[in-house]
Amino acid sequence: MYAKGVVLIFILLMMLMTVVWGCTTGRRAYVPSEIEQYYGEWMNMDFDERIIYKNDGTFENYFGKATIPRWYGTLVITEQWKDREGAVWYKTVVENQVGMTRYVLSRISESGTVLEQVFFSNDYPSELDPKLVSYRVYKRQ
Repeated sequence: MYAKGVVLIFILLMMLMTVVWGCTTGRRAYVPSEIEQYYGEWMNMDFDERIIYKNDGTFENYFGKATIPRWYGTLVITEQWKDREGAVWYKTVVENQVGMTRYVLSRISESGTVLEQVFFSNDYPSELDPKLVSYRVYKRQ
């Protein structure tokens, strides 16, 4: 019974922090839907890499023909917007199983079939620059 109370308090505090963060930044915190375009399976043939973003707030990252993910962890969508061309942009924070955090800027094409991403470990990238080492292009599977 005590553990359930602690969990409930933790959840309420997290919700309060989300609301406070949204108010202090001058905008509402983004609440993702269960059918975000971001969710799904994406393939990068250049790196023989497959990444799956799930609507339960998790991700799995596979390389080659592996059946066990090399990287997996949590995913939080913090922002989403649409540009004039109809592409959908996302800012996400991912943390893998060993505690590495990445701030990811992503763009999904208007057709919903191409995902471009770039990430940094300390803050969000300001643009999708193909010259950056962390720049990736994925195709929806």
